Order: sequence, then C-alpha cells, then structure tokens
Amino acid sequence: MTSTTAVPPELVEKASTVGDAESVLADEQVREHIVGTLARMDLDGRSVALVVPDGTRSVSMPLLLRSVHEALRGRAREVTVLVALGTHAAMSEEALAAHLGYRPGLLEDTYPGWRVLNHEWWKPETFADLGTIPAEEVARYSGGRLTDRPMHVIVNRAVVEHDVSLVVGPVLPHEVVGMSGGNKYFFPGLSGHDVIDMSHWVGALISSFDIIGTRGITPVRALINAAVDRIPGEKLCVAVVTEAGTDRLHSVSVGTTESAWEAASEIAAASHITYLDEPARTVVSVLPTMYDDIWTGAKGFYKLEPVVADGGEVIIYAPHITQVSAMHPGLMKIGYHNRDYFVKQWDRFKDHPWGELAHSTHLRGQGTYDAETGEERNRVTVTLATSIPRDQVEAVNLRWMDPADVDLDALEADPEVMVVHNAGEVLFRLREGS
Repeated sequence: MTSTTAVPPELVEKASTVGDAESVLADEQVREHIVGTLARMDLDGRSVALVVPDGTRSVSMPLLLRSVHEALRGRAREVTVLVALGTHAAMSEEALAAHLGYRPGLLEDTYPGWRVLNHEWWKPETFADLGTIPAEEVARYSGGRLTDRPMHVIVNRAVVEHDVSLVVGPVLPHEVVGMSGGNKYFFPGLSGHDVIDMSHWVGALISSFDIIGTRGITPVRALINAAVDRIPGEKLCVAVVTEAGTDRLHSVSVGTTESAWEAASEIAAASHITYLDEPARTVVSVLPTMYDDIWTGAKGFYKLEPVVADGGEVIIYAPHITQVSAMHPGLMKIGYHNRDYFVKQWDRFKDHPWGELAHSTHLRGQGTYDAETGEERNRVTVTLATSIPRDQVEAVNLRWMDPADVDLDALEADPEVMVVHNAGEVLFRLREGS
C-alpha cells in the first residue's frame, strides 16, 4: 500500500472553506466567498499568474473566473491566465472561450486586462530553469523507489515572472498522486518532462490501484511539492469540489496551494469515492465527451479498476473517441502492459518516456510478467468500444468491441453488469473486508 505523510493540521486551518460533501452551493455563495477571502490577501499592485485546468475537468470555470476577476479588479497590476495542459493538446480559441466563459475573440469584453495562454509544453522557450533536485533527495521523497537519478525542474516561465501564482480548479481522486489539485497544477500542469516522467513513474511503481484516492502527502506529491518549493513568489489556491456528474460545487476552499488543497481533499474523499460491498464481474464505463482520446479517457478505467472482480472486464464505451493519443504516438509502439512487464525488462524500456510507460500500466491494471517465459498475465480484461480501428486497438494489447454492438439499456438491465455513466471522476472502491 501507499505510504503517506499527513499534512500538518495548521495548514488546513489556514484555508477558508464554505460548503461540505453534502451541500450544493448557490452561485452567490461561491462568488461571495471567493471575493471576500481574496480581499483579505495581499494582491494590491502585484502581478498574478492565474493557473486553471483544461477542459478535461468538470467544473464551472466561468463562475470561478468571474468571481476571481471581481476580486482582482483594480488591485492586481497584471493577470495572465495559464491553462495547465500537462502534456494534453492545446485548447483552441473556441474551446478556451467555452471553457472560461467569454465569446471567442472577445476576451477583453468579459475579463478586461487579462490574457490567456495555453501551456506550450512542446516549446523549449516556454520554460524557466529552476535547477536540479539531487538524486539522494529524489530517493527520500520517492520512498526509495528512484535512487540514482536527479530531477531537473523546469516550469512555465510565467509563474516565475509573476509575483503571485493563484491556482483555481477542482480536487478529485487521482491515479498518480492520490488526490489531484493544489501544487499538481504546476507539476505536471505547467511542467517540463523530467518532473512529469519521474513523478508518474513513481506512481506507476506504487500502482494506480493502490494510490488512487489516497489522502495526505504520497511519495508522488512529495516529489511535486519539492519541485514547487523552487518556484519563487507566493502560491495561493481556490480549490473546489464539484457535485459528481455536474459542474455545481459542493465546496470552495481558499488559502495556500497546500492548505486549500488539503481542505478540499477531505471533502472530495467524502463526495467522490463510492464504496461497494461486492466486486463486479463486468463494468461498462461510459465516457463523457470531454475526454477526446484514450490518454485522457483512461480515467474511466482508473476509477473503476478497484471494484472489478479477478478475471472480470472493463468496457470503455466512447464512440466519440477516434485515437489513442495524438500527443503521445509512442504509445502505439509500446502498447498497454502491466507494471511488471516493464520493470522486468527495464533495459529494453528505460529510455522510453516514463510518463508514457506509467500511463500504459495505469490503463492495463494489475498483473504479472514472467521474464523467463515472456508470459504476461493481467487481472482484468480492458475492452475499447470506441471508434478507434480494430487493428490499432489490438496492436496496443487491448480488446476491441464494435460500439454499435453495445446496448446500454440491455446491459443496465443485467444484474451481472455495472454501468457507470459520466465515468472518470468518481472513484469506486470495495469496502474494507469485502
């Protein structure tokens, strides 16, 4: 299991929170809390890098940004909105406008004085160099999982060039770090490859099955926090928890990127983890359209793997998805395999991007690999009912199904099948002892 370190209680006390796991906030409650809390913070005359998620998160960014704009209007000297893509594809102007709440090409009409930038992780000039974390420190943070490699820290230069970084976004159970949000918006959100690859591989070594939904400072978050410590300037956060399946909010926490995150994590753990008494033999994961490839849509597997019976199957149903990943073609080369497949052939795979290796293991799930016989055995079957061609699906070691053959009504009527709509954000786990 994952070893964690508790967040000091005084950090939680520093966050100002409205709402809880059961309530749903009115828009005016959200606005008043954000405006009122940010009014007490030292933002006058300072430049602000406003760090937000891309469109792969369910959250009402227009409501949040209108509130933040009101709070910063006449106070902040400069505001740059940075879309924390990680290694996702850039958002178009039309997509940005819909996501952030303005008319395409008319940002100034809604958010006067602001500019919006995608995190252009594919351009070297995007980054500021914050130095290297020595291998011995990496070993300590990772719980001894990485022992001989330093970690080069580079981040979008805008967060270095502004006086304050203000993260605004949701907190959810996460397959790599435990609980998303907070400092994770910097790394991997605004990161270069080294921190992404190393932190994701540590998560893969622990396994998504074990780390997902884990509270506290996991080894992956410890690595991320160490990288964030090198970012100069103040780091603040508006961390929210959405109502599952909607963009309405359970809660809003305002504080530092650590205190607001910890306060929101407690609420997200109560609202976004569903416990079952028995495992399911077959699970159908119905993906929303905000996931446009398997790189992002794999969350529909991560959140469900823990409740699938040994020998069972997860069917990812997403007819709108047409490709594995445009931004990570290397996945077509390595395919999807369990952790031991890579670990026991490390000399063969060690030079492949570790972030892609990690994603591969996260989607393939638990299993074993016998290096002597070359036999890979996986705990569950992963089936793609998408518009990705059959030959491509089978080439990456997954099972193909024609989405036209999926009858959701019939499957939902089958007591042996569990159908999950809007999959990807709520984590399902078995109760202890089940």
